[in-house]
Amino acid sequence: MKIIDISSPTSPKVTGVVDTNGTATYIVQDGDYCYVSNRDDNFLDIIDISDKENPIIVGSIAYGYYRIIKKDNYIYGGTITSVDVSDPTNPTYTDSVTGTNFVTGTYSILSRQAFAIVANHIISFNETIDITDPTNMQVDNGFSTFGGSVSNLKIVNNIAYMASGSRGLTLLDMSDLSNITYKANLNYGLFLTDISVGSDGFVYGISRDQIFKIDVDTKTSPFIPLKGLSSGYNKIVDEDFLYNVSYNILTISSIDDVNITQISTLEITELGQKGITDIVKSKDILIYLYPNGIGTIDVNDSENPKNLGTLDIDGYMNDIKIDGNYAYIAAENKGIKIVDISDPKNLELVGSLGGDLTYVTHIEKKDNYLFVGGTYLRISGNPDYGNMYGISIIDISDVTNPIFVKYFTTDKVSSIKIDGNCLYANNKGSLEIYDILTASEPKKVTQVSTSIYDGQMVIVGNYLLTTPRNHSYAPITITDITSKEYPKRVGYFYDAGYIQQVVDNRLFTSKYIFDVSKLRGE
Repeated sequence: MKIIDISSPTSPKVTGVVDTNGTATYIVQDGDYCYVSNRDDNFLDIIDISDKENPIIVGSIAYGYYRIIKKDNYIYGGTITSVDVSDPTNPTYTDSVTGTNFVTGTYSILSRQAFAIVANHIISFNETIDITDPTNMQVDNGFSTFGGSVSNLKIVNNIAYMASGSRGLTLLDMSDLSNITYKANLNYGLFLTDISVGSDGFVYGISRDQIFKIDVDTKTSPFIPLKGLSSGYNKIVDEDFLYNVSYNILTISSIDDVNITQISTLEITELGQKGITDIVKSKDILIYLYPNGIGTIDVNDSENPKNLGTLDIDGYMNDIKIDGNYAYIAAENKGIKIVDISDPKNLELVGSLGGDLTYVTHIEKKDNYLFVGGTYLRISGNPDYGNMYGISIIDISDVTNPIFVKYFTTDKVSSIKIDGNCLYANNKGSLEIYDILTASEPKKVTQVSTSIYDGQMVIVGNYLLTTPRNHSYAPITITDITSKEYPKRVGYFYDAGYIQQVVDNRLFTSKYIFDVSKLRGE
């Protein structure tokens, strides 16, 4: 260990050196003593630094290569293990605890994770430990950090700032240690190894060979979890009701900002083992897709939902849009299908377009046009467009006779979204934006990388949120689309579940309900 005189910042100089019992790795200084955790030989050394030119080791104890922290007369580190250092020449073990991770089961708290102390509690990366009595420490509460190891942890004004090489910066509300809650995750592509919280309200972080100044009070930290949701691939909200589908079972619940209360369930026995692939709602009718068809459920009486009927359709049903009396369906290798839903008990297929449309996965509607994403073309005799992905435009002025209008290449399209006169296409790891003021003549505005290869998209205010559809642990990517020519990726929120729907200021994912009012500037 070296002691360096920095009284002259431009000319620092070493004043004292002492060899430690191993490779000095972690250090805590308190008064006239430094406490050093050593790699290799795995000792905790206590060094008297009262004479800055002649530091000496006065005590040592076999401890392991651990991060350490000091409170009063105790050093804490490791699994967590407490060491009484009231006599620096005779450090002694006092207690050790093993934590319980509610995600992965029992484990020993990782020796190289960062931790901090607040209100007589050690805050580890997913655990709180009561150290009121250092000789009898108690594990209190477990909480998830949304994945990723923690390289540094600072707690300021009841907010925990967690730096992670894989997850950027995570903010936790520590005001109630019995109920630690998330404020936000900001990634920015950062590989944070160290952070400091400045008095100016900014977080300063080291990422590889750069120092970043991070504003933690902007619209890029928008998510406030309101509550967790039960499993279920498809969920939609209409007014005060949550409709949740798992395989062939519908669950209806009432919902507010505090409670979710189950009202009824309905098993759609007509489907057998077939699972529901998508759901939408039109008036008092819930419309659902299953692999080879469409069905309707009367939910006017939420306590007694009734399956009204089904209609088998050739193809695999991927996506649906409702407009008036018609359902427009992306039917994968069978193109698009148009179904008259004016009589929910007697659904009727009125229009279809296959041919060149041989791999349709996503569908959007604007005016009298459908925009069909994921299209896989097999046009004989045309080498330029054979076997390609893209977006097709279909004229549906006559629903009984949809007409192919135009095709434009975007590579493999995993999702599309129309908002006003803009079309957003998630295209094999990049976002493409098109001007569709004239629907039949789209104009490409820009293309930026997103690193999302299979995404769902929603728009909240001037922000586009994207997440992989079937990967609940992947991040929601936040892109500022205020400028359509220069969209900017501004943050991430990890392990939030895949996006399903935005209702007012609530974002519904497969796992949570989030308050996203900050994205709207509220």
